[in-house]
Amino acid sequence: MFSSHLSRIRLYKKKREVLLYNALLNDRDVILKCTAVGDPAAREAYMDEYQVLSGLSHPGIPAYYGFTESFLLPGQADPVMALCMEDCTRSGREETLVPVSSLTLIEILTLLTDIGGILSWLLNAGVLYTDLNPSNLIIHKAEDRLRVSLVDFTYSYFFLKNPYPAYDLRFSYNLSPELKGRQLLIQEMSYLLQDLLNECKGEEIPSFVYRLLETGMNPPDHLSLSDFASMIQNGISRELPEAQFSSFS
Repeated sequence: MFSSHLSRIRLYKKKREVLLYNALLNDRDVILKCTAVGDPAAREAYMDEYQVLSGLSHPGIPAYYGFTESFLLPGQADPVMALCMEDCTRSGREETLVPVSSLTLIEILTLLTDIGGILSWLLNAGVLYTDLNPSNLIIHKAEDRLRVSLVDFTYSYFFLKNPYPAYDLRFSYNLSPELKGRQLLIQEMSYLLQDLLNECKGEEIPSFVYRLLETGMNPPDHLSLSDFASMIQNGISRELPEAQFSSFS
């Protein structure tokens, strides 16, 4: 069991009923997501997250290493459910973490296309990621290249594995992943863009960015994630021709 190989377990963050811990799994930095034993819906959510995401491999999502329903945290008498995953904030030893508040406009736009690729890949794998916000982006810089990982899949919809889960999902309508799921992701990207633009103090925002926001917050049914990414790329080439559209990978 993975829990017998854990060391240096330290409380990292509390998010509602979930406790997050930093730890070492052998020589790997990991995050433990823990919650109390006994809630069938929480167990189902943890099992879905582990069983689906542990079978996927992408540089934009954390690796998953194990799940247990009976784990004793240091100093605790009662066991908890624990999900063990890669700590994306520490995964690149030669890399530097980049705060989203330091990104330039061109980096924000390039980041958005990179995120769109991750979201599209996840959707094709049966995962609708529904908690896109600046706090769930882990951005690294190495050799003048930026890369991003998405974290916190607690509210994701694993629609191929479990289309009618017992746990709550973060949307209120009857979802068709092929259509409404795609539109939801485009809207999420647009709200994220708006949040990140609020950090661009002093930079002039070109008109195509406002057109992106208008389209993305009310996306037509035919608009795909790749279409939305193309809108960003075309706007950059037309209105920001001097920009380097290659800072993310």
